[in-house]
Amino acid sequence: MFDCLLPCLPRARERRLQHQCQERAERLQQREADLDARERRLLELEAAERQCYQARAAETTRGAIQSLETAIGKCGGREVREGREKWGGDALREARSLLERSPETAKSAFSALIKIGEVAETCDEEADGAVRAAERAVRDVVVLRCCHQAQTTDRSGIRAAP
Repeated sequence: MFDCLLPCLPRARERRLQHQCQERAERLQQREADLDARERRLLELEAAERQCYQARAAETTRGAIQSLETAIGKCGGREVREGREKWGGDALREARSLLERSPETAKSAFSALIKIGEVAETCDEEADGAVRAAERAVRDVVVLRCCHQAQTTDRSGIRAAP
């Protein structure tokens, strides 16, 4: 009874498979278009993030340098012993230089922080407040640069970064 339909079955099956393949190809093209759009958006966001970081880093670094200038004013220019300032003016100037020379690296900011820490241990009470303020400002620069290099804003991410 259905013998007459037998020749049509392979063609119908072939058409159905072709239709399924065409649908899959269309879905794949749509997914690729979505992926391309997402990649463009990601690039836009990364560019905006870089600009935001650069602006924030520049502002934070300027603030730290101003704090160092204040600390140098408090520590520098006082009693001179053996051609060097007694309370760390040279070390603070070197810390400022480290921040100015390498505006992107966390290593230079950390070196500056160490210099300031050494001054903080030996400075007098009059200069202590300015030196501690400079130390906090430079610490902020170090943290900001570390976060940027580790590409994270989370402490565990910073610790896990190489």
